[in-house]
Amino acid sequence: MIQKRKAGAFRRLPNGAAGSFCKASGRNMCMIVPVTGENLREAAEVYAHGWRASHEAFCTQEFLSQHTDLYQMQYLEEELQKGKQFFLLHMPEPVGIVSVHGPMLEHLYVLPQAQGHGFGTQLLRFALAQGAYMLWVLDNNRRAIAWYESWGFAFTGRANWLSPTLRELEMARRGRHAVLGADGKGKNV
Repeated sequence: MIQKRKAGAFRRLPNGAAGSFCKASGRNMCMIVPVTGENLREAAEVYAHGWRASHEAFCTQEFLSQHTDLYQMQYLEEELQKGKQFFLLHMPEPVGIVSVHGPMLEHLYVLPQAQGHGFGTQLLRFALAQGAYMLWVLDNNRRAIAWYESWGFAFTGRANWLSPTLRELEMARRGRHAVLGADGKGKNV
């Protein structure tokens, strides 16, 4: 059962929990819910559109066009079967998605038309509250790198080459409850 909580107050979700309320502007309430078979199609749409928008600057049109809603739905289904947890942010319609698998934060995407309204921040705060403190980011995604650094993430020195010109870099938060960003200002988590 969902219990009302102070806006922005996140808690760990036990397996099977219904969701968590989050901060929202105005009178609209956003909610973060686990991805299940019932909302898998919505999650795949958000994932596909967010993924394509984040990769369009460096992927070919042919490669981007392969990542359809159906393709991403099959991918999400496989990842869920492996034990990964995905969460969908509703405002009230779905606008963002994130995955938490142990300490790993993955797949944080917000629909392009919903970016710039704090939904990525809500998903990041939620993932941190679930215990995530590590992630991989593409080395050409300078905007994401700067954002994660402002939340206290730093490079670990580990990298995976995806192609001769593209790497993903591992980042981790310093300390169990690191709250200082790269700018030295505190972040409320």
